[in-house]
Amino acid sequence: MQNINDFQINKHKRGITFQVKVIPNSSSSKIIEITKEYIKAKLNSSPIENKANKEILALLSKSLNIPKNSIELILGDKNKIKTFLVNISEKELRTKIANLLK
Repeated sequence: MQNINDFQINKHKRGITFQVKVIPNSSSSKIIEITKEYIKAKLNSSPIENKANKEILALLSKSLNIPKNSIELILGDKNKIKTFLVNISEKELRTKIANLLK
């Protein structure tokens, strides 16, 4: 993505939201791409018994340097595209996502 300001972030009454597209059953767990619509991540886990959801929360926490208890999956728990809520500023989230691109 050319400009981090193009990444879609939405305001929510409890913070801000963004979307992540997951690819389960991959050979590694990592963020592979950032598009205007979502962060794209590969996960080792399968989408069974909430394993992939737990893994993406851990990956986002580590990659974005946000405590796990500050990230909440609010939509898409059974879908590949998931919506997460964080209670940090939009500017701070954009900075953290931009750091992933370096």
